[in-house]
Amino acid sequence: MNRLHFIHIPKTGCQWVKAACKLPAKGHFPFMPDCELPQVTFVRHPHERWLSSMRHGIRAHRNKDISILRKRDEYSANKMEYVLEVSGKAMYERMIESQMNYNIMVRQLSGIEDSDNVRNHIKHRKDSARYGPYQPLTFVVNKYSSIDMDRFLDKAKENLHKISFIGMFTHLERDAMLMSKKFGLPFSPPRKKIGQTKSVFSVDNKCQKYVEELNSYDSQLYKYCLEISKP
Repeated sequence: MNRLHFIHIPKTGCQWVKAACKLPAKGHFPFMPDCELPQVTFVRHPHERWLSSMRHGIRAHRNKDISILRKRDEYSANKMEYVLEVSGKAMYERMIESQMNYNIMVRQLSGIEDSDNVRNHIKHRKDSARYGPYQPLTFVVNKYSSIDMDRFLDKAKENLHKISFIGMFTHLERDAMLMSKKFGLPFSPPRKKIGQTKSVFSVDNKCQKYVEELNSYDSQLYKYCLEISKP
């Protein structure tokens, strides 16, 4: 069996898993209640996942700024480091202001969020049919109330029991291999991790605490994943 519905949650290592198991690199789609295919997914600690999304945004802005410097023939290692720092702060502020990519595990695994309320920060990726609504830099147009988020969380917890395989980012290679064996997939892990971005921009303790509060529903879901995955 090699046909799966892969619930690719952004920045959870799913791109690496797909490459290792020779699966199509399709987009980021939610849990599908009426899907007849086995559904699989990988989850990651919410704080780490959100910071990885921020680094993804830094990379996008960095590449744009460095491209401008190269056109001006002003590119240098020192200027690149400066660009990274400035891009990092700008991206962090933008993600905080728009609550970009927050609680995305809960929303994506609930399968009941209105995709029309999800927008992508990268404007040229408007084709949700191809890429899916849940990109690494998405935000919601209309913010959700605590009642909405409680409903998403309850549904996501319910759906976890309907998912055929749940892998952990902390054991990415091991769980990818287990998934490949379960579904009869090839397994050839890439030499390098895919989608990793280094950044000179650091987040202080105050910011970390705010990020954790912002993703509190994802934290609850992640803890629940750990509980139900215990032998």
